[in-house]
Amino acid sequence: MKRTRYLGLSMAEMMVAMVILFMVGVFVMDMFVGGSRQLVKATKNEKLFSLLRAKSSELRMTEYADLDSLTLGGNFPAPDDSYQYLISYQNFQSFAQTEARIIEITVRHPKLGQRTSRMVRSAVPELDPGQLVFEKFACGTCHALPAAGYPDPGTLLGPRLDNMKVTNADRPARPFQTDPTNVSFKDYIIESVYDPNGFDSDLSNTNVMSPSIDIEGYVSPFDPSTDMTAQEVDDLATWLESFNP
Repeated sequence: MKRTRYLGLSMAEMMVAMVILFMVGVFVMDMFVGGSRQLVKATKNEKLFSLLRAKSSELRMTEYADLDSLTLGGNFPAPDDSYQYLISYQNFQSFAQTEARIIEITVRHPKLGQRTSRMVRSAVPELDPGQLVFEKFACGTCHALPAAGYPDPGTLLGPRLDNMKVTNADRPARPFQTDPTNVSFKDYIIESVYDPNGFDSDLSNTNVMSPSIDIEGYVSPFDPSTDMTAQEVDDLATWLESFNP
């Protein structure tokens, strides 16, 4: 029986194999390290965007009047204190910054660079003093005022408060008043608040009104925290007059 003799790699072949293995190892290690670095960088970039979104959301939720009192730059709290933010205000079209402005937010990192976002914020118009009175005393419970966004509640105890100057077959120009010539429209509103039954009713007193609130000058002791002041009555009348052209 003939024996087969196994001959190992020669020294030269072993050297070549070791070089190949080394090169493959270096390539795999470089891929692993490079991938890890890219993952870390991607994670840090995501943190950059995340902080930018958070700061933008914070500025959207801030009352417009409080924007000028904000700190406009600094570091984020730990553990994100390596990131910085910078806020700047710019004019928006022809508006004054008390009315509207462009807000630019920049988040920076010393190694990752920066990201910037912009938004437009505007001041919400304040409610008319008369509307504040209307809401404070829940006038919409008994009165509809569709022109101002207060629909018919379904069980009206009083007349609609818009277009009362318009006379039609279904509704007199001034409910509960037979002679509108002896008093101005604003005074008509004021007198109606003070004494809802003070005018002769066109409706034959079928809907007798009674005030559900106390009014300054008509009750003692007067409590301005819960009762309607004379100024509030005037503000309410002025506001209601604007819906009755």
